[in-house]
Amino acid sequence: MVYCTKVDVRKRLGEKVTALTYDAEIDDCIEEADAEIDTQLKPYTTVPLSSVPVRIKHISADLAAGIFRSRRSPDGLENKFWKSGQEKLATYIKKTYAKGGLYKG
Repeated sequence: MVYCTKVDVRKRLGEKVTALTYDAEIDDCIEEADAEIDTQLKPYTTVPLSSVPVRIKHISADLAAGIFRSRRSPDGLENKFWKSGQEKLATYIKKTYAKGGLYKG
């Protein structure tokens, strides 16, 4: 199960929602983004998530857009999508799992 769609990623990238350009690469970016989310959530819950919270959908789209941009940007250029996704994921984990002592470690 993927946490976001190509349309979600394209909206962040400013591409036309109906464009088919880069479909395979965006799928790869989503897979990588979802793996990052699963890695960070694994100490707290069973992954992959069977039901995708809206926040995770948005975080996945941010991370996937960040991965897509990083593949095309010069080294050292700050990636706002990746940074935003990481910050949102950390906040999500803190508010959803860590606060209640649900660490599975």
